[in-house]
Amino acid sequence: MQTDVNVMEVGLGGRLDATNAIDPDISAVVSIDFDHEQWLGHDLGAIAYEKFAICRPDRPLFWGGDQSQNEIMKVLDFYESRDNPVVRKKETDFFCEGDAIHVMEGSEECRYPIPAWVKQHFSPILRQNYALSSAIFVHFMKRFRNVSPQNLQKIFSSFASEGSPWPASLLARAQKLIISCRERGQHELLIDVCHNQAAVDDFVRALKNNGGLGFHTKLPALVTVLSDKDVNGMLDLLRGVLEPIVLFKINNRSEEHTSELQSPDHLVCRLL
Repeated sequence: MQTDVNVMEVGLGGRLDATNAIDPDISAVVSIDFDHEQWLGHDLGAIAYEKFAICRPDRPLFWGGDQSQNEIMKVLDFYESRDNPVVRKKETDFFCEGDAIHVMEGSEECRYPIPAWVKQHFSPILRQNYALSSAIFVHFMKRFRNVSPQNLQKIFSSFASEGSPWPASLLARAQKLIISCRERGQHELLIDVCHNQAAVDDFVRALKNNGGLGFHTKLPALVTVLSDKDVNGMLDLLRGVLEPIVLFKINNRSEEHTSELQSPDHLVCRLL
């Protein structure tokens, strides 16, 4: 099948992931935190070494994490000096502030409107992720589609308008769904992938601060966690906003062995 654009997500790490066999025009690392440590390493520098290996010489590498993370920035500096990617950093080259996304293109700063839906429903970190994806989109449209700044403004304005055919969304990140049941009527669900402890912490803070999510009490939850995660640490965070919690096993080789878990009172059952 021939496609105009291919977007590929790294499965684990980056350096040894199968997707790294591809020669990308643009690379992006959204954030780096402790995850899959048995394969990627037990400190942020080691994990960063695996993840930043997706960069390519003379091509943009977008970094969506904080520049204050010294251990990570040292590794990024290493790749920048060795492989010469064109590094684009949050806070320096793109950021979200007020009602606009700011994107630096060379010496020029462009501002694009933030959709109302993003402002209302995205937590602060998800808004910054939206700024990252917007910066990548701007670069792609200018570099590979020769779209003018004026037309980019029109495109972003259409994103921000009510009834847009392309509503801004990050699927499975604080995503609300409405399901209908003939016997019980409509029910509202909240879905978030929360794949590591840092993501769980952001999800919890968004719920505690309301974060535009619209929930004001603890929510009943179905939770699935793989065995290479800090399961107990994630559950300790989640029980501040979720009650009761039903923990599921996943029937594959990465499944969590429930016998190894602590027995916090907030778990109502473990489904085998």
